Amino acid sequence: MAHIPVLLVLVPLLTALALPAVNWMMPRLTQIFLKSALLFNLALAVLAMRHVVTEGPWHYWLGNWAPPFGIEFVVDAMSGTVVLVAAGMAFVIALYARPFFRLDEAGLQARTLFYVLFTLMATGVIGVAVAGDIFTLYVFIEIASISAYGVVAMGGGRAAFAAFRYLILGTVAATFYLLGICLIFAMTGTLNMVQLSELLPPMMGSPAILAALCFIMLGLGTKTAMVPLHAWLPDAHTYGPTPAIAFLATALLKAFAYGIYRFLYQVFGGHAQPVTAMALQIFGWLAAAGILYGSVMAIAQKDFRRMLAYSTIAQISYIPLGIAIGTPAALAGAALQMISHSMSKGCLFMIKSGMHLKLHTTQISELRGMSVVMPFSSLALTISAFSMIGLPPTSGFFVKWQLVRGAAEAGFGWMMAVLVLSGLLNAVYFFRILENVFIRKPEPDVHSDQSHGPMTSAGPEL
Repeated sequence: MAHIPVLLVLVPLLTALALPAVNWMMPRLTQIFLKSALLFNLALAVLAMRHVVTEGPWHYWLGNWAPPFGIEFVVDAMSGTVVLVAAGMAFVIALYARPFFRLDEAGLQARTLFYVLFTLMATGVIGVAVAGDIFTLYVFIEIASISAYGVVAMGGGRAAFAAFRYLILGTVAATFYLLGICLIFAMTGTLNMVQLSELLPPMMGSPAILAALCFIMLGLGTKTAMVPLHAWLPDAHTYGPTPAIAFLATALLKAFAYGIYRFLYQVFGGHAQPVTAMALQIFGWLAAAGILYGSVMAIAQKDFRRMLAYSTIAQISYIPLGIAIGTPAALAGAALQMISHSMSKGCLFMIKSGMHLKLHTTQISELRGMSVVMPFSSLALTISAFSMIGLPPTSGFFVKWQLVRGAAEAGFGWMMAVLVLSGLLNAVYFFRILENVFIRKPEPDVHSDQSHGPMTSAGPEL
């Protein structure tokens, strides 16, 4: 029990390292081994969150070496939420991913490689959430990112180019972040977040610290796919293998968004510091632009996969918007969005694969009559769409309610208007899909039962 914070990272890391050996010696047990390990990690995440709720934040020193000499892991309310989302989605996606691979030798090898990279990506996401110093945070950011590049490329074809673009932009972002932490270390002599929160306030006017703040926010903003740093995301979401993209959208992006929160509030002082307050204001404008841009672009899409990609840009921007507002209600809305969006968007990605498998299409205009062929998936699509729009009594409604309430408390009327307008835009592109699914009649020869080949974007009917 005392070592749960480090076990949250070690369990998926050791699982990833052990998977090739397990697959070589006992290939039939690979799936059982992976799912058992991820289920155990989910149980650890629940126990960690329980500790936070009952006893407060949990500080763990590796090897009992105190900071700044030792590495510290911290689990608090926000980081515990990210860990719980990541561990839960990792387990669900592991259950879901099996039909994506052939049962011959090549398919089984691809499956093992995918599981290794996927589990490393989960390790990185959890590490980003619990890291107590900014260099350890960088290490886990890169573990998650490099794994993500690999699993996106496994989609084949255009996914390889999308992964290459993701790699280039992600490397530039990582370089910016590393330059920022180098400047901070040169000025303060420490990397521990708690100590930095005490040392940095008197230095906030320093050009070096201002440059560090800009570098770090550019790096994390690119990793989070905030507008205008989002160019890598649409193609990666469209052409990457669905299990990988489902985890990327539901957990990876949220971990990086949480990294923005940790720096702006726990390191640089939040609204109490004029420089950080200005940075939060800029992030608020960028988040609002991302919400509107992503929603408008989603309306323009004809492919359900690409619509989900631009929807992710819009929906993930709610988190930095809540961070920018900074009131307790807005921060609660940002935390709730991490959970709500994970469930809704994860469900939509799985439904998308069901469409591909059953209907052999992801074109929105060709989903006519889907409710007849896939009634349960159509019902799940409706519930998820209502949550993304923000209709009561879904979780998405409470997200928007908390964000609107926080914006009202902070006196940001324009942010309230953006949130209301975003709900209307979301309704436009989701109701267009629901119209095809439930109202329009199917065209001839749309629903065939041919099977697909090795690794595609298809998945099982829900």
